[in-house]
Amino acid sequence: MAIGMYEPGATLDCPARSAEAPFDTFLAATQELLDILPGAVCLCDAEGRVARHNRRAADFWQSPAAPDQAEHAPCLSACLFLPDGAPVPPEAAPLALALKHGLSTRERVFLVECPDGTRRPARLSATPIHGSGGHIVGAMVCAEEIPPPLPPDPSVPEAVPEAGQRLAATYEHAGIGIGETDARGRLLRVNEAYCAITGYSRQELLGMTFSDLALEDDRAGELVLYAEQTAGLRNSYTIEKRQVRKDGAPQWVAITSSAVHGADGAFLYSVRTLQDISTHKRKQERQQMLMGELNHRIKNTLVTVQSLARQTARKTPDAASFCEKFQGRLMALGKAHSLLTRDQWSGAALRDIIEEQVQPYREDEGRRIILTGEAVALTADQAVVLGMVFHELVTNAIKHGSLSWPSGRVRVNWQVAASAPDTGPPVLNLLWQESGGPPARTPRALGFGSAFIERSTRDQLGGSVHMAYLTTGLNCRLEIPLNPGSETGERSA
Repeated sequence: MAIGMYEPGATLDCPARSAEAPFDTFLAATQELLDILPGAVCLCDAEGRVARHNRRAADFWQSPAAPDQAEHAPCLSACLFLPDGAPVPPEAAPLALALKHGLSTRERVFLVECPDGTRRPARLSATPIHGSGGHIVGAMVCAEEIPPPLPPDPSVPEAVPEAGQRLAATYEHAGIGIGETDARGRLLRVNEAYCAITGYSRQELLGMTFSDLALEDDRAGELVLYAEQTAGLRNSYTIEKRQVRKDGAPQWVAITSSAVHGADGAFLYSVRTLQDISTHKRKQERQQMLMGELNHRIKNTLVTVQSLARQTARKTPDAASFCEKFQGRLMALGKAHSLLTRDQWSGAALRDIIEEQVQPYREDEGRRIILTGEAVALTADQAVVLGMVFHELVTNAIKHGSLSWPSGRVRVNWQVAASAPDTGPPVLNLLWQESGGPPARTPRALGFGSAFIERSTRDQLGGSVHMAYLTTGLNCRLEIPLNPGSETGERSA
């Protein structure tokens, strides 16, 4: 609707009011007076029906209706569009804003649809008319057509595009999502980036509110902020929240909402910017997880060193031998830690990853920790995660498991199960098996180490973990899909 008027016979969602003196005064103006006004003028009652209009209005709306045929004024059937072609909802049109909210619109540019379907730009204004009691009894709507630009003069260099054209192009092709919402949070306008971020088309979004996209747990927080904004208690706010794309994928977004007010200070609409920060959030969560793991490792360092000292002291007859062996094991422990922090690491063999972690504890010529399995090549990401997993397993065995007893043993066995064609990558099956130590007891709650093993194997390796707490010791079975390019070799003891 070009000026926000309704189809003949339709009314605004407001109670009918009888005409009062101010509106009667407007209607009493002679037709000659209306006709000498420079623009197209329509006087509407409180229900949005046109009561009077001048001849320029009839020409502007391209209708032969005579001034005395007020109820059939031609502008009732006009449709409004924004300069970018987006339709204007009836409640956001100038006349509706004037009658329902008492807001004035001053020469705002719209595209007016003509009866033949063509559209032409025009500046529309709407001003409410108040009765003696202060309530709205009608409105005056003015329209001025914007003439088409003159053809370029070939003798004159091309002019710089008008600011409005530059602004429209910037709005539509901005790298972030931009939208406009009314007082109820309904989207009035969106750009292409807004559609790309949410996965919805422009037509679908214009029928939704911003809260329709949010997860239920994150919905209430912004509704409170937006209510404060529409009430004039805050001009803008920024919030990070979760929402769901049209395809069902969850995403994190950063939103900034800024209010636009009229000349009288009343809220008109809000301009929203939308950015997808899902990748940033995932990196942030991973960083928090790694910081937790680092903190956990630091706490375990003293326990590990103490365990190495005790194990070394049991097998050395004098202080000199103790220092020599203990120093070697400390160096092996440091090497295992540095393996996880190398830059530019392109990958590693599974056996190397395990040996780096267990080497400081392989007493009796390696008979306490036995490794059996075929050659398996890992990517850098797989190697880092599995290195941390085996660090947790060996640390737990030293503190609570089989390696805390002199008679304790650990056997690690792995093999790769080839998958059928077109059913996915091969799967690494690995068993960590403890014996000769104290019986394993099922914990009441998972500690950090056990929780880290399960979470990192599931979330970062796409695999699964099965813990069995047996009287003979802990059994931990890992099943991890390998990349299709991983190479396997002959089995070696």
